[in-house]
Amino acid sequence: MSATIHHINQVKQVAVLNGAANELVTHRELRNKYCTNRSIKTWATYFLLKSLTSSGCISNWTKQKQHILSYCRCTENSFRARLNEMEDLKLITLSKSRSILLTSFETAAEILGIEYTGLIKIDYNENLPGKQIFQYFLRAEEIRSNQEKQLDALWYYAGKNPLLKDALMQLLDKSGSDVKRLQKDLPYFQTQLLRLQQNAFEKGSPLFDIIHQLRADVNRSVKGIQKEHGYKGAQSVSYMKKVMQQMQIITVKKVCIHSTERSRLYVSEPGEKRKRDAYKYLPAKKVTAWFLTDQISHTYTVQKSKPKQHEKSKAA
Repeated sequence: MSATIHHINQVKQVAVLNGAANELVTHRELRNKYCTNRSIKTWATYFLLKSLTSSGCISNWTKQKQHILSYCRCTENSFRARLNEMEDLKLITLSKSRSILLTSFETAAEILGIEYTGLIKIDYNENLPGKQIFQYFLRAEEIRSNQEKQLDALWYYAGKNPLLKDALMQLLDKSGSDVKRLQKDLPYFQTQLLRLQQNAFEKGSPLFDIIHQLRADVNRSVKGIQKEHGYKGAQSVSYMKKVMQQMQIITVKKVCIHSTERSRLYVSEPGEKRKRDAYKYLPAKKVTAWFLTDQISHTYTVQKSKPKQHEKSKAA
C-alpha cells in the first residue's frame, strides 16, 4: 500500500547511505562552461523522498506536490528535473498513475558504487532558509565524517607512541584536565590537547615540540576541503561554508593565537613530508600569530545504524 505524506512540517530524520556524502561531494563535472555537482542534488532528493514513505512508494505525487515541493525545498520544474535524473539512474520508477517507486537502499548503494554498510539518520528541518537545502546537509556531513576520521587518527598515533602519550597525559593532568575522562572520551582528549597546544604557543614552553608532535586540530584547511570536494578555487569553499552558515547547518569560528614569545610552529599536510610555516609574524604588534583552520561545528545531530543480517546478505 502506497504511503500518503503527513506532518512534513515537523523536523524529520532523513536516512542516508553511510559513506554516500563522501562519494557525492566528488561528483563535480564540467557542464557548459562551469563545473557543477548536479549528482548531489539528485541523490539529496532521493534520500528526502525515501524518508517520506516506509513502503517505498509515493502515490500520485502530483496530487501531493504542494507538500512534496515544500519538503524538498524546490520548484516544480526543479523537482521534475530531479525525477528525470533519478529515473535515468534507476533510483526510481515512475508509473502511469504518476506514483514514485523508490529503489531500496541496498540497490542505491550499488548504483552509487559504494559498499552498503548501513545508514545514518540526519535531523532535517525543511524550514531553514535556502533552496534545495538537503544537498548542503550532505556536504556538511562529509566535513563531519572527516573530522571523525581525523579524531580517530589522532588517537591512533597517540597510542602508537606510548612514551609520547604518557608525557601528554601528564602535561594535560598538570594543566587541569580530567585524566580518567581523557582515556575514555576521545573528543575531550582532542579539545584538551588543542587547548594545551594553544597555551604553549601563546606563552612558550620548553616542551613545545612534544606538545605539538600530534596535530590536535581535526579541521581541514581550505585547500584540503577544496581537493576533496573537487572545487577549482578556494573561494568556492568559502562560499559553501558561508551558505551553510546562512542555512544554520554549521557554525564557523575563527581562532588566532598571538605569542609575545614569538613561538614558531611548523606543520605538514597529510601525506606530505615537507613541513611549512604555520605561523605569521605581525611586525606592527611584534608577535607571531597562529591562525587555526576554521573551527566548524554542526548544528544537527546524526544517528548511525548498522545493517541487519538479512540486509547484509541481500546486499552481498
